[in-house]
Amino acid sequence: MGIAFDGTRVPDTLERMNCGGIPVFDHESGFSYRCDSCGAVIGSIGQPKRCVELNKETSNDDSSI
Repeated sequence: MGIAFDGTRVPDTLERMNCGGIPVFDHESGFSYRCDSCGAVIGSIGQPKRCVELNKETSNDDSSI
């Protein structure tokens, strides 16, 4: 398990996304997840638009990574 910047324990990986990538905890930042496929921070402007659209279809409106 990863340890976030505030000391809380977080999972090293999250469930596979619709785009095929798996979010992996970014230990360097201590607060974000990166796609194991493209390396983008999940939810950032650097995440490919195609992935954002694919993943939006099943994401919860009240949850963000």
